[in-house]
Amino acid sequence: MKGVQAADARHGYLLIPHLFPRDKQDKTAYWKNLDWQKAFTDGMQAADLPYSGTYKWVETRMLGCRT
Repeated sequence: MKGVQAADARHGYLLIPHLFPRDKQDKTAYWKNLDWQKAFTDGMQAADLPYSGTYKWVETRMLGCRT
């Protein structure tokens, strides 16, 4: 399967976005504010992973395996 995902432009790994609001006051969820920068900052912080503050979109491929 081919896709396009966000990657940290400096660290080179895929980013974890915060997508859905936790509550009514949540200001960082992507689907509430449509702001990728806020969503990546919050998502990576929740995962306890460093985020350089810059991102790029990269083509990715997922390979399945047969059992």
